[in-house]
Amino acid sequence: MDTKPIKILVVEDSTPQRSRIIHHIESGEIPAEVISAADVRTALAVTSDNVPDLAFIDQYLPDRKGIDLIRMMKNRGGNTYFILMAAFGSEEIVQEATHQDIDDFVNKGEEKATMAAIDFALEKYQKRREKQKIQETQSEQCDFLNSILNGINEGLIVIDCDYKIRNVNTYIVKQYGKTQEKLIGRHCYEATHKTSEVCQATKYQCPLVYVVETGESCHTEHIHKVRDG
Repeated sequence: MDTKPIKILVVEDSTPQRSRIIHHIESGEIPAEVISAADVRTALAVTSDNVPDLAFIDQYLPDRKGIDLIRMMKNRGGNTYFILMAAFGSEEIVQEATHQDIDDFVNKGEEKATMAAIDFALEKYQKRREKQKIQETQSEQCDFLNSILNGINEGLIVIDCDYKIRNVNTYIVKQYGKTQEKLIGRHCYEATHKTSEVCQATKYQCPLVYVVETGESCHTEHIHKVRDG
């Protein structure tokens, strides 16, 4: 789990309610740094150089609606996860919030239920954050692997157990005169032999079949049909 504190903005005009929300967040299990405001003007000021990761914003504020604040913050850029807080009894509010592409909602009602809804929204955000971290790590690992593959001055094709190409290096791209996108996902025998059958069914021994069946490495020679035939 990512232990870096989440920067959270709480915008609520009721001082007691704002204090309870902040205390509830700070005393929870998820590490958080909380900044707060009682109106739209102050919220824009405190986030001008400090973009929050997540924002709990009340719909009914003294100077503007919470939805207006969300729209203005989105226009400034950043990747804030916005949660609108309101006592949802109006279909109009729900439709407007949906139109603004708000990430989540907290239905303000009885205090215990409100805090439970805040906890649920925090958990959803944390799971999304962890998923993004995993995706970023996988992307970095993929870039590193590609840099190794592309640094080898020989043709390399990565094939899965379904005979589908999962990766190729730039040497192969040049040989076949096709982009990676046009090679990845195709069956290896289609791309390299221009056939609809696995090599085991033709005159060439398929090394993949041998490796899967025996668990041992295999060396074989194939004639591939590249760009020049």
